[in-house]
Amino acid sequence: MSDSVEEGLKMKKGRKKKKLNINKIAKGLGAERRGKVSNKGGYFGALQTTEEVMALKDQPRKARGRKRN
Repeated sequence: MSDSVEEGLKMKKGRKKKKLNINKIAKGLGAERRGKVSNKGGYFGALQTTEEVMALKDQPRKARGRKRN
């Protein structure tokens, strides 16, 4: 291996991944975290997730806990 490749590998090993702050993202979107939505991969998993989100949207605003002007 050349020096630049070895240096690149050393740098990659020393790097830490940043964790996403889900609470901060939810606050920025004006949402409230209420639990997990589990889904499976593929077409049918996507359909199931879509149905769960649509069911949440059909609830009254107060039941969702989301505030808007």
